[in-house]
Amino acid sequence: MFMFLNISELVVSQPVANPSSVKQLRARFDPKSDSIYAEWNARTAGEQLYIVRYKFNLKNSRESSQWRYTRVQTNSAKLHNTEFKNGDEIEVQVREEDIVNRGYGTEWSKSLIIHIAKRESHDSFIGEEEINLTPPTNFKTHILGTSSLKLEWDEVVTSHRKHIYYIVIIRQISLDVGDNYQRQQIKIEGNNFALENLGAGEKYEITIRSAISSQQTSTTAAVAEVTMPRKDEFFEVENVIIKSKFKSNGQSTTNVSWEVPANMKGLITAYNFQYTPKNYIQWMQKSFRGDATEAILSDLLSDTEYILRIRTTLRNNIVSESGEVFFVTPKLHVDTLKKVDVIFSNDMSTIRLKWITEEFINEMDVQTYTILISPDKNLPLDRWRVINLDSNQKTLSIDALSSDTTYFVRINIKKQNGQILDSPSIYTFKTSRNYFSKSEMRSANTLSYRNVGPGTILINWSYDDAIKEDVVDAIVYFSKVKTLPFSDWQQIHIKSVEEHNVILSNLLQGTTYFVEIVPRSKTNKNLQNYVQSLEIKTDILDGNTNWKFPYFKDTRQTVSF
Repeated sequence: MFMFLNISELVVSQPVANPSSVKQLRARFDPKSDSIYAEWNARTAGEQLYIVRYKFNLKNSRESSQWRYTRVQTNSAKLHNTEFKNGDEIEVQVREEDIVNRGYGTEWSKSLIIHIAKRESHDSFIGEEEINLTPPTNFKTHILGTSSLKLEWDEVVTSHRKHIYYIVIIRQISLDVGDNYQRQQIKIEGNNFALENLGAGEKYEITIRSAISSQQTSTTAAVAEVTMPRKDEFFEVENVIIKSKFKSNGQSTTNVSWEVPANMKGLITAYNFQYTPKNYIQWMQKSFRGDATEAILSDLLSDTEYILRIRTTLRNNIVSESGEVFFVTPKLHVDTLKKVDVIFSNDMSTIRLKWITEEFINEMDVQTYTILISPDKNLPLDRWRVINLDSNQKTLSIDALSSDTTYFVRINIKKQNGQILDSPSIYTFKTSRNYFSKSEMRSANTLSYRNVGPGTILINWSYDDAIKEDVVDAIVYFSKVKTLPFSDWQQIHIKSVEEHNVILSNLLQGTTYFVEIVPRSKTNKNLQNYVQSLEIKTDILDGNTNWKFPYFKDTRQTVSF
Protein backbone atom coordinates (compact mmCIF):
# COMPACT_ATOMS: atom_id res chain seq x y z
CA MET A 1 0.00 0.00 0.00
CA PHE A 2 1.15 3.49 -0.84
CA MET A 3 0.00 6.56 1.03
CA PHE A 4 0.19 10.22 -0.01
CA LEU A 5 0.00 13.05 2.48
CA ASN A 6 -1.37 16.40 1.35
CA ILE A 7 -0.43 18.76 4.16
CA SER A 8 -1.64 22.25 5.09
CA GLU A 9 -1.61 24.49 8.13
CA LEU A 10 -4.62 25.74 10.06
CA VAL A 11 -3.92 29.22 11.41
CA VAL A 12 -6.11 30.58 14.25
CA SER A 13 -5.67 34.25 15.14
CA GLN A 14 -5.87 34.76 18.91
CA PRO A 15 -3.88 36.52 21.64
CA VAL A 16 -0.78 34.49 22.58
CA ALA A 17 0.78 34.99 26.01
CA ASN A 18 3.63 32.51 25.56
CA PRO A 19 4.04 31.76 21.84
CA SER A 20 4.86 28.27 20.59
CA SER A 21 8.51 27.31 20.29
CA VAL A 22 7.62 24.61 17.75
CA LYS A 23 8.48 25.54 14.16
CA GLN A 24 8.27 23.79 10.79
CA LEU A 25 5.68 21.24 11.91
CA ARG A 26 5.42 18.63 9.14
CA ALA A 27 4.42 15.02 8.42
CA ARG A 28 6.26 11.98 7.06
CA PHE A 29 4.96 8.59 5.91
CA ASP A 30 7.13 5.53 6.63
CA PRO A 31 6.18 2.82 4.08
CA LYS A 32 8.07 0.08 5.98
CA SER A 33 5.96 0.42 9.12
CA ASP A 34 2.93 1.85 7.27
CA SER A 35 2.90 4.71 9.77
CA ILE A 36 2.63 8.49 9.77
CA TYR A 37 5.05 10.55 11.82
CA ALA A 38 4.80 14.21 12.88
CA GLU A 39 8.13 16.04 12.93
CA TRP A 40 9.16 19.57 13.90
CA ASN A 41 12.00 21.95 14.71
CA ALA A 42 12.40 23.79 18.00
CA ARG A 43 13.98 27.11 18.89
CA THR A 44 15.19 25.99 22.32
CA ALA A 45 18.46 24.05 22.39
CA GLY A 46 19.06 21.02 24.65
CA GLU A 47 16.77 18.28 25.93
CA GLN A 48 13.07 19.12 25.80
CA LEU A 49 9.79 17.36 26.54
CA TYR A 50 6.92 17.70 24.07
CA ILE A 51 3.23 16.90 24.20
CA VAL A 52 1.68 15.87 20.88
CA ARG A 53 -2.05 15.75 20.39
CA TYR A 54 -3.90 14.59 17.28
CA LYS A 55 -7.41 13.66 16.22
CA PHE A 56 -9.04 12.12 13.16
CA ASN A 57 -11.68 13.78 10.99
CA LEU A 58 -13.22 10.84 9.15
CA LYS A 59 -14.39 11.23 5.59
CA ASN A 60 -17.83 9.65 6.12
CA SER A 61 -18.53 11.16 9.52
CA ARG A 62 -19.56 14.68 10.48
CA GLU A 63 -18.04 14.30 13.93
CA SER A 64 -14.38 14.50 14.84
CA SER A 65 -12.74 11.95 17.11
CA GLN A 66 -11.39 12.86 20.53
CA TRP A 67 -7.89 14.23 20.94
CA ARG A 68 -5.21 11.63 21.51
CA TYR A 69 -2.10 12.60 23.47
CA THR A 70 1.44 11.34 23.52
CA ARG A 71 4.58 12.67 25.26
CA VAL A 72 8.00 12.45 23.58
CA GLN A 73 11.53 13.72 24.22
CA THR A 74 12.47 13.80 20.51
CA ASN A 75 11.41 16.06 17.65
CA SER A 76 9.09 13.44 16.12
CA ALA A 77 6.08 11.34 17.17
CA LYS A 78 4.28 8.37 15.64
CA LEU A 79 0.55 8.85 15.05
CA HIS A 80 -1.03 5.48 15.98
CA ASN A 81 -3.83 4.38 13.68
CA THR A 82 -3.86 1.60 11.07
CA GLU A 83 -7.28 2.25 9.60
CA PHE A 84 -6.69 5.38 7.56
CA LYS A 85 -8.99 5.74 4.56
CA ASN A 86 -8.96 7.90 1.45
CA GLY A 87 -10.23 11.36 2.28
CA ASP A 88 -9.60 11.13 6.05
CA GLU A 89 -7.85 14.00 7.80
CA ILE A 90 -5.57 14.17 10.82
CA GLU A 91 -5.17 17.38 12.82
CA VAL A 92 -1.92 17.63 14.80
CA GLN A 93 -0.61 20.14 17.37
CA VAL A 94 2.58 20.15 19.46
CA ARG A 95 3.60 22.14 22.54
CA GLU A 96 6.69 22.23 24.71
CA GLU A 97 6.28 21.05 28.31
CA ASP A 98 7.97 22.63 31.31
CA ILE A 99 10.26 19.80 32.51
CA VAL A 100 10.86 21.35 35.95
CA ASN A 101 7.25 22.07 36.87
CA ARG A 102 5.66 19.37 34.73
CA GLY A 103 3.31 21.91 33.37
CA TYR A 104 2.58 23.58 30.08
CA GLY A 105 5.52 25.66 28.92
CA THR A 106 4.28 27.32 25.73
CA GLU A 107 1.13 27.59 23.66
CA TRP A 108 0.08 24.91 21.17
CA SER A 109 1.63 25.18 17.73
CA LYS A 110 -0.38 25.98 14.65
CA SER A 111 -2.51 23.02 13.58
CA LEU A 112 -1.12 20.76 10.89
CA ILE A 113 -3.85 19.18 8.72
CA ILE A 114 -2.87 15.90 7.02
CA HIS A 115 -5.10 14.73 4.15
CA ILE A 116 -4.92 11.00 3.48
CA ALA A 117 -4.80 9.60 -0.06
CA LYS A 118 -4.24 5.84 -0.19
CA ARG A 119 -3.47 3.73 -3.22
CA GLU A 120 -4.93 0.29 -2.68
CA SER A 121 -4.25 -2.81 -4.71
CA HIS A 122 -5.05 -2.80 -8.39
CA ASP A 123 -8.20 -4.86 -7.86
CA SER A 124 -9.72 -2.25 -5.57
CA PHE A 125 -10.13 0.21 -8.47
CA ILE A 126 -13.35 -0.27 -10.35
CA GLY A 127 -13.46 0.98 -13.94
CA GLU A 128 -10.23 2.99 -13.57
CA GLU A 129 -6.88 1.77 -14.85
CA GLU A 130 -3.86 2.30 -12.62
CA ILE A 131 -1.06 4.12 -14.42
CA ASN A 132 2.54 4.09 -13.31
CA LEU A 133 3.23 7.82 -13.37
CA THR A 134 6.72 9.26 -13.30
CA PRO A 135 7.55 12.70 -11.87
CA PRO A 136 8.43 15.58 -14.19
CA THR A 137 12.00 15.65 -15.45
CA ASN A 138 14.43 18.50 -16.13
CA PHE A 139 12.97 20.48 -13.23
CA LYS A 140 14.57 23.93 -13.16
CA THR A 141 14.19 27.05 -11.05
CA HIS A 142 15.05 30.53 -12.37
CA ILE A 143 15.36 33.46 -10.01
CA LEU A 144 13.60 36.50 -11.45
CA GLY A 145 14.13 38.84 -8.51
CA THR A 146 14.64 38.92 -4.77
CA SER A 147 11.05 37.76 -4.21
CA SER A 148 10.04 36.03 -7.47
CA LEU A 149 10.92 32.64 -8.91
CA LYS A 150 10.07 30.83 -12.14
CA LEU A 151 9.64 27.04 -12.21
CA GLU A 152 9.70 24.97 -15.39
CA TRP A 153 9.93 21.29 -16.24
CA ASP A 154 9.46 18.85 -19.10
CA GLU A 155 5.94 17.51 -19.42
CA VAL A 156 5.26 13.87 -18.57
CA VAL A 157 4.21 11.78 -21.57
CA THR A 158 2.37 8.46 -21.23
CA SER A 159 0.81 6.02 -23.67
CA HIS A 160 -2.54 6.44 -21.94
CA ARG A 161 -4.97 9.12 -23.01
CA LYS A 162 -5.26 10.62 -19.57
CA HIS A 163 -5.10 14.31 -18.74
CA ILE A 164 -1.98 14.87 -16.65
CA TYR A 165 -1.59 17.79 -14.28
CA TYR A 166 1.06 18.64 -11.69
CA ILE A 167 0.98 19.21 -7.94
CA VAL A 168 3.55 21.75 -6.77
CA ILE A 169 4.25 22.12 -3.04
CA ILE A 170 6.28 25.09 -1.77
CA ARG A 171 7.63 25.04 1.79
CA GLN A 172 9.97 27.44 3.54
CA ILE A 173 12.76 25.54 5.28
CA SER A 174 15.04 28.32 6.54
CA LEU A 175 15.15 28.31 10.36
CA ASP A 176 15.95 31.93 11.14
CA VAL A 177 12.56 33.38 10.27
CA GLY A 178 10.06 34.97 12.59
CA ASP A 179 7.12 32.78 11.54
CA ASN A 180 6.61 29.60 9.55
CA TYR A 181 5.94 30.24 5.89
CA GLN A 182 2.38 29.26 5.02
CA ARG A 183 2.83 26.03 3.09
CA GLN A 184 1.35 26.19 -0.39
CA GLN A 185 0.04 23.42 -2.63
CA ILE A 186 -0.77 24.42 -6.18
CA LYS A 187 -2.33 22.50 -9.06
CA ILE A 188 -0.71 23.37 -12.40
CA GLU A 189 -2.03 22.46 -15.85
CA GLY A 190 1.04 23.62 -17.82
CA ASN A 191 4.77 23.02 -17.43
CA ASN A 192 5.85 26.33 -15.89
CA PHE A 193 4.78 28.56 -13.06
CA ALA A 194 5.91 31.84 -11.47
CA LEU A 195 6.02 32.34 -7.70
CA GLU A 196 5.75 35.80 -6.15
CA ASN A 197 6.00 37.32 -2.68
CA LEU A 198 8.80 35.06 -1.48
CA GLY A 199 11.12 36.27 1.24
CA ALA A 200 14.52 37.71 0.29
CA GLY A 201 17.30 35.62 1.83
CA GLU A 202 14.97 32.73 2.72
CA LYS A 203 15.37 29.09 1.68
CA TYR A 204 12.53 27.09 0.12
CA GLU A 205 11.89 23.46 -0.76
CA ILE A 206 9.81 22.85 -3.87
CA THR A 207 8.44 19.44 -4.81
CA ILE A 208 6.44 18.53 -7.89
CA ARG A 209 4.49 15.38 -8.76
CA SER A 210 2.50 14.39 -11.82
CA ALA A 211 -1.11 13.30 -11.31
CA ILE A 212 -4.23 12.23 -13.18
CA SER A 213 -6.50 12.26 -10.11
CA SER A 214 -6.33 12.70 -6.35
CA GLN A 215 -5.91 8.90 -6.04
CA GLN A 216 -3.29 8.52 -8.77
CA THR A 217 -0.11 10.56 -8.46
CA SER A 218 3.53 9.76 -9.15
CA THR A 219 5.10 7.74 -6.33
CA THR A 220 8.22 9.89 -6.46
CA ALA A 221 8.65 13.64 -6.83
CA ALA A 222 11.09 16.09 -8.36
CA VAL A 223 12.58 18.19 -5.58
CA ALA A 224 14.56 21.43 -5.64
CA GLU A 225 15.87 23.73 -2.93
CA VAL A 226 16.48 27.39 -3.63
CA THR A 227 17.66 30.32 -1.52
CA MET A 228 16.26 33.66 -2.57
CA PRO A 229 18.89 36.39 -2.87
CA ARG A 230 18.94 39.52 -0.78
CA LYS A 231 18.85 42.88 -2.53
CA ASP A 232 22.61 43.38 -2.37
CA GLU A 233 23.21 39.85 -3.73
CA PHE A 234 21.08 40.04 -6.86
CA PHE A 235 21.77 41.34 -10.35
CA GLU A 236 20.03 40.88 -13.70
CA VAL A 237 20.98 42.34 -17.06
CA GLU A 238 18.89 45.41 -17.98
CA ASN A 239 18.99 48.25 -20.52
CA VAL A 240 20.32 46.07 -23.31
CA ILE A 241 21.69 47.84 -26.40
CA ILE A 242 21.79 45.77 -29.59
CA LYS A 243 23.71 46.85 -32.68
CA SER A 244 24.00 44.73 -35.84
CA LYS A 245 26.17 44.98 -38.95
CA PHE A 246 25.62 42.82 -42.03
CA LYS A 247 27.99 42.69 -44.98
CA SER A 248 27.01 42.00 -48.57
CA ASN A 249 28.84 38.64 -48.44
CA GLY A 250 26.46 37.44 -45.71
CA GLN A 251 28.85 37.88 -42.76
CA SER A 252 27.24 39.49 -39.73
CA THR A 253 28.21 40.90 -36.36
CA THR A 254 25.69 41.66 -33.63
CA ASN A 255 26.96 43.51 -30.56
CA VAL A 256 24.97 43.21 -27.33
CA SER A 257 26.03 45.54 -24.51
CA TRP A 258 24.73 46.33 -21.02
CA GLU A 259 25.66 48.14 -17.83
CA VAL A 260 26.88 46.61 -14.56
CA PRO A 261 26.45 48.60 -11.30
CA ALA A 262 29.67 49.45 -9.48
CA ASN A 263 28.69 47.39 -6.41
CA MET A 264 28.28 44.23 -8.55
CA LYS A 265 31.61 44.38 -10.37
CA GLY A 266 33.73 41.37 -9.49
CA LEU A 267 30.71 39.43 -8.20
CA ILE A 268 29.60 38.01 -11.57
CA THR A 269 31.18 34.77 -12.80
CA ALA A 270 29.47 34.15 -16.16
CA TYR A 271 26.75 35.14 -18.61
CA ASN A 272 24.81 32.61 -20.68
CA PHE A 273 23.04 33.84 -23.82
CA GLN A 274 20.11 31.92 -25.28
CA TYR A 275 18.67 33.20 -28.56
CA THR A 276 16.46 31.93 -31.33
CA PRO A 277 14.44 33.30 -34.24
CA LYS A 278 10.88 33.96 -33.12
CA ASN A 279 8.59 30.91 -33.46
CA TYR A 280 11.66 28.65 -33.86
CA ILE A 281 11.95 25.90 -31.27
CA GLN A 282 15.72 25.33 -31.09
CA TRP A 283 17.67 27.76 -28.89
CA MET A 284 21.29 28.61 -29.60
CA GLN A 285 23.61 29.26 -26.66
CA LYS A 286 26.85 31.09 -25.96
CA SER A 287 28.66 31.78 -22.69
CA PHE A 288 30.76 34.82 -21.77
CA ARG A 289 33.01 35.74 -18.88
CA GLY A 290 31.60 37.51 -15.86
CA ASP A 291 33.74 40.64 -16.31
CA ALA A 292 32.26 41.28 -19.78
CA THR A 293 29.86 44.14 -20.48
CA GLU A 294 29.29 43.24 -24.12
CA ALA A 295 28.95 40.12 -26.26
CA ILE A 296 29.37 39.44 -29.98
CA LEU A 297 26.98 37.14 -31.87
CA SER A 298 28.06 36.25 -35.41
CA ASP A 299 25.54 33.61 -36.46
CA LEU A 300 22.35 35.66 -36.87
CA LEU A 301 20.25 35.87 -40.02
CA SER A 302 19.34 39.18 -41.62
CA ASP A 303 15.79 40.58 -41.59
CA THR A 304 14.80 38.21 -38.75
CA GLU A 305 13.08 38.80 -35.41
CA TYR A 306 14.98 37.19 -32.52
CA ILE A 307 14.24 36.40 -28.87
CA LEU A 308 17.15 36.80 -26.44
CA ARG A 309 17.45 35.59 -22.84
CA ILE A 310 20.46 36.36 -20.65
CA ARG A 311 21.25 34.28 -17.57
CA THR A 312 23.68 35.72 -15.06
CA THR A 313 25.64 33.56 -12.61
CA LEU A 314 26.95 35.29 -9.48
CA ARG A 315 29.78 34.19 -7.17
CA ASN A 316 27.21 33.16 -4.55
CA ASN A 317 25.89 30.61 -7.14
CA ILE A 318 22.67 32.57 -7.64
CA VAL A 319 21.50 32.42 -11.25
CA SER A 320 19.16 35.15 -12.49
CA GLU A 321 17.40 35.35 -15.84
CA SER A 322 16.47 38.51 -17.71
CA GLY A 323 13.15 38.92 -19.39
CA GLU A 324 12.87 38.10 -23.09
CA VAL A 325 14.38 40.74 -25.36
CA PHE A 326 12.88 40.99 -28.86
CA PHE A 327 14.92 42.59 -31.65
CA VAL A 328 15.00 42.57 -35.45
CA THR A 329 18.16 42.25 -37.51
CA PRO A 330 18.40 44.63 -40.47
CA LYS A 331 17.38 43.59 -43.93
CA LEU A 332 20.46 42.98 -46.06
CA HIS A 333 20.25 45.14 -49.18
CA VAL A 334 22.69 43.99 -51.84
CA ASP A 335 23.11 45.54 -55.25
CA THR A 336 21.94 42.98 -57.76
CA LEU A 337 23.23 44.97 -60.77
CA LYS A 338 26.87 45.45 -61.61
CA LYS A 339 26.33 47.94 -64.43
CA VAL A 340 23.51 49.98 -65.94
CA ASP A 341 23.84 51.79 -69.29
CA VAL A 342 21.52 54.53 -70.51
CA ILE A 343 21.60 54.80 -74.31
CA PHE A 344 20.14 57.94 -75.86
CA SER A 345 18.98 57.86 -79.50
CA ASN A 346 18.11 60.56 -82.02
CA ASP A 347 14.50 60.02 -81.08
CA MET A 348 14.22 62.51 -78.26
CA SER A 349 11.41 60.61 -76.56
CA THR A 350 13.13 57.23 -76.47
CA ILE A 351 16.05 55.82 -74.49
CA ARG A 352 17.37 52.31 -73.98
CA LEU A 353 18.36 50.78 -70.63
CA LYS A 354 20.85 47.94 -70.58
CA TRP A 355 22.15 46.19 -67.47
CA ILE A 356 24.48 43.46 -66.22
CA THR A 357 23.69 41.50 -63.05
CA GLU A 358 26.20 40.75 -60.30
CA GLU A 359 28.04 37.41 -60.33
CA PHE A 360 26.07 35.97 -57.40
CA ILE A 361 22.82 36.22 -59.37
CA ASN A 362 22.11 32.87 -61.06
CA GLU A 363 20.34 33.74 -64.31
CA MET A 364 18.54 30.38 -64.22
CA ASP A 365 16.87 31.54 -60.98
CA VAL A 366 15.56 34.80 -62.49
CA GLN A 367 11.91 34.83 -63.52
CA THR A 368 11.24 38.52 -64.17
CA TYR A 369 12.96 41.90 -64.22
CA THR A 370 10.75 44.72 -62.96
CA ILE A 371 11.71 48.24 -64.09
CA LEU A 372 10.14 51.16 -62.22
CA ILE A 373 10.43 54.69 -63.70
CA SER A 374 9.32 58.02 -62.29
CA PRO A 375 10.22 61.72 -62.71
CA ASP A 376 9.53 62.11 -58.96
CA LYS A 377 11.56 59.98 -56.56
CA ASN A 378 9.19 60.72 -53.67
CA LEU A 379 6.10 59.27 -55.31
CA PRO A 380 4.74 56.06 -53.71
CA LEU A 381 6.03 53.04 -55.62
CA ASP A 382 2.52 52.10 -56.75
CA ARG A 383 2.46 55.34 -58.78
CA TRP A 384 5.73 54.67 -60.63
CA ARG A 385 5.57 53.40 -64.20
CA VAL A 386 6.15 49.63 -64.11
CA ILE A 387 7.51 47.48 -66.96
CA ASN A 388 8.07 43.72 -66.55
CA LEU A 389 10.53 41.78 -68.72
CA ASP A 390 11.21 38.08 -69.06
CA SER A 391 14.47 36.76 -67.63
CA ASN A 392 16.07 36.38 -71.08
CA GLN A 393 15.89 40.15 -71.68
CA LYS A 394 18.38 42.60 -70.19
CA THR A 395 17.62 45.62 -72.32
CA LEU A 396 14.57 47.84 -72.53
CA SER A 397 13.49 50.68 -74.80
CA ILE A 398 11.50 53.35 -73.01
CA ASP A 399 9.46 55.83 -75.00
CA ALA A 400 7.05 58.69 -74.32
CA LEU A 401 9.59 60.53 -72.22
CA SER A 402 9.63 64.28 -71.77
CA SER A 403 12.63 66.31 -72.92
CA ASP A 404 14.85 68.10 -70.43
CA THR A 405 13.49 65.95 -67.59
CA THR A 406 15.24 63.97 -64.87
CA TYR A 407 14.00 60.39 -64.41
CA PHE A 408 14.61 57.92 -61.61
CA VAL A 409 14.89 54.18 -62.23
CA ARG A 410 14.73 51.10 -60.00
CA ILE A 411 15.36 47.59 -61.34
CA ASN A 412 14.13 44.70 -59.18
CA ILE A 413 14.49 40.96 -59.73
CA LYS A 414 11.83 38.33 -59.10
CA LYS A 415 13.24 34.82 -58.64
CA GLN A 416 11.61 31.57 -59.71
CA ASN A 417 10.72 30.80 -56.07
CA GLY A 418 8.81 34.08 -55.77
CA GLN A 419 11.47 35.95 -53.79
CA ILE A 420 11.80 39.64 -54.70
CA LEU A 421 15.30 41.16 -54.72
CA ASP A 422 14.71 44.89 -54.31
CA SER A 423 17.43 47.10 -55.71
CA PRO A 424 18.79 49.42 -53.01
CA SER A 425 20.12 51.82 -55.67
CA ILE A 426 18.14 54.45 -57.53
CA TYR A 427 19.52 55.28 -60.98
CA THR A 428 18.87 58.59 -62.67
CA PHE A 429 19.21 60.10 -66.12
CA LYS A 430 18.13 63.34 -67.76
CA THR A 431 16.74 63.76 -71.24
CA SER A 432 18.27 66.59 -73.30
CA ARG A 433 16.81 69.56 -75.15
CA ASN A 434 18.99 69.03 -78.25
CA TYR A 435 19.24 66.32 -80.87
CA PHE A 436 22.49 64.42 -80.90
CA SER A 437 24.57 64.41 -84.07
CA LYS A 438 25.30 60.71 -83.57
CA SER A 439 22.70 58.07 -84.15
CA GLU A 440 22.99 57.20 -80.49
CA MET A 441 25.12 58.09 -77.49
CA ARG A 442 25.87 55.79 -74.59
CA SER A 443 26.06 56.92 -70.95
CA ALA A 444 27.54 54.03 -68.99
CA ASN A 445 26.87 53.44 -65.29
CA THR A 446 24.51 56.36 -65.09
CA LEU A 447 24.28 58.44 -61.92
CA SER A 448 22.80 56.72 -58.89
CA TYR A 449 22.47 57.44 -55.19
CA ARG A 450 21.39 55.64 -52.03
CA ASN A 451 20.31 56.70 -48.55
CA VAL A 452 22.77 54.73 -46.44
CA GLY A 453 22.34 56.21 -42.98
CA PRO A 454 20.85 59.08 -41.02
CA GLY A 455 21.70 62.15 -43.11
CA THR A 456 24.10 60.15 -45.27
CA ILE A 457 23.98 59.64 -49.06
CA LEU A 458 26.18 57.43 -51.27
CA ILE A 459 26.58 58.77 -54.83
CA ASN A 460 27.95 56.72 -57.76
CA TRP A 461 28.88 57.99 -61.21
CA SER A 462 31.16 57.37 -64.17
CA TYR A 463 32.81 59.65 -66.72
CA ASP A 464 31.69 59.80 -70.32
CA ASP A 465 33.80 57.71 -72.68
CA ALA A 466 34.71 60.85 -74.64
CA ILE A 467 36.63 62.39 -71.71
CA LYS A 468 37.82 59.39 -69.70
CA GLU A 469 41.42 59.68 -70.86
CA ASP A 470 41.57 63.41 -70.17
CA VAL A 471 40.07 63.55 -66.67
CA VAL A 472 42.59 64.13 -63.87
CA ASP A 473 40.25 64.65 -60.89
CA ALA A 474 36.83 66.07 -60.01
CA ILE A 475 35.03 68.34 -57.55
CA VAL A 476 31.68 67.30 -56.07
CA TYR A 477 29.59 70.34 -55.13
CA PHE A 478 26.39 70.09 -53.07
CA SER A 479 23.98 72.61 -51.57
CA LYS A 480 20.44 72.90 -50.23
CA VAL A 481 19.95 76.11 -52.21
CA LYS A 482 20.43 75.78 -55.96
CA THR A 483 20.63 79.56 -56.57
CA LEU A 484 23.65 80.11 -54.32
CA PRO A 485 26.94 81.02 -56.05
CA PHE A 486 29.13 77.99 -56.64
CA SER A 487 31.69 79.39 -54.21
CA ASP A 488 29.13 79.01 -51.39
CA TRP A 489 28.37 75.36 -52.13
CA GLN A 490 30.02 72.67 -50.02
CA GLN A 491 32.57 70.68 -51.95
CA ILE A 492 34.58 67.47 -51.87
CA HIS A 493 37.75 66.98 -53.89
CA ILE A 494 37.91 63.62 -55.74
CA LYS A 495 41.65 63.19 -56.19
CA SER A 496 41.73 60.07 -58.34
CA VAL A 497 40.04 59.43 -61.65
CA GLU A 498 39.52 55.84 -60.47
CA GLU A 499 37.16 56.99 -57.71
CA HIS A 500 33.56 56.82 -58.89
CA ASN A 501 31.66 57.28 -55.64
CA VAL A 502 31.51 59.57 -52.63
CA ILE A 503 29.63 59.64 -49.31
CA LEU A 504 27.92 62.88 -48.31
CA SER A 505 27.39 62.83 -44.54
CA ASN A 506 25.98 65.11 -41.83
CA LEU A 507 23.11 66.12 -44.10
CA LEU A 508 19.75 67.20 -42.76
CA GLN A 509 17.10 64.47 -42.76
CA GLY A 510 14.14 64.84 -45.12
CA THR A 511 15.94 67.61 -47.05
CA THR A 512 16.51 68.10 -50.78
CA TYR A 513 20.09 68.72 -51.94
CA PHE A 514 21.50 69.64 -55.35
CA VAL A 515 24.69 67.92 -56.46
CA GLU A 516 27.04 68.65 -59.34
CA ILE A 517 30.03 66.50 -60.27
CA VAL A 518 32.54 68.65 -62.16
CA PRO A 519 35.41 66.77 -63.91
CA ARG A 520 38.73 68.58 -64.46
CA SER A 521 40.96 68.13 -67.53
CA LYS A 522 44.66 67.25 -67.66
CA THR A 523 45.01 69.60 -70.65
CA ASN A 524 42.85 72.39 -69.25
CA LYS A 525 40.02 71.71 -71.70
CA ASN A 526 36.58 73.06 -70.89
CA LEU A 527 34.55 70.06 -69.70
CA GLN A 528 31.45 72.05 -68.75
CA ASN A 529 29.28 69.96 -71.09
CA TYR A 530 30.20 66.86 -69.08
CA VAL A 531 29.17 68.16 -65.67
CA GLN A 532 26.71 65.70 -64.10
CA SER A 533 23.85 67.13 -62.05
CA LEU A 534 21.71 65.33 -59.53
CA GLU A 535 18.87 66.23 -57.19
CA ILE A 536 18.69 64.07 -54.06
CA LYS A 537 16.57 63.92 -50.94
CA THR A 538 17.61 62.40 -47.61
CA ASP A 539 15.26 59.97 -45.88
CA ILE A 540 13.68 60.71 -42.52
CA LEU A 541 14.72 58.40 -39.67
CA ASP A 542 11.76 57.46 -37.49
CA GLY A 543 12.95 57.38 -33.89
CA ASN A 544 10.55 54.54 -33.07
CA THR A 545 12.11 52.16 -35.57
CA ASN A 546 15.40 50.37 -35.99
CA TRP A 547 18.16 51.65 -38.27
CA LYS A 548 17.97 49.69 -41.50
CA PHE A 549 20.38 51.24 -43.95
CA PRO A 550 22.00 49.05 -46.61
CA TYR A 551 25.44 50.68 -46.49
CA PHE A 552 25.99 50.54 -42.75
CA LYS A 553 23.68 47.52 -42.28
CA ASP A 554 23.17 48.83 -38.76
CA THR A 555 20.54 48.32 -36.08
CA ARG A 556 20.36 50.03 -32.72
CA GLN A 557 17.69 49.34 -30.17
CA THR A 558 17.37 49.97 -26.43
CA VAL A 559 15.24 47.64 -24.33
CA SER A 560 14.25 48.27 -20.71
CA PHE A 561 12.65 45.66 -18.53
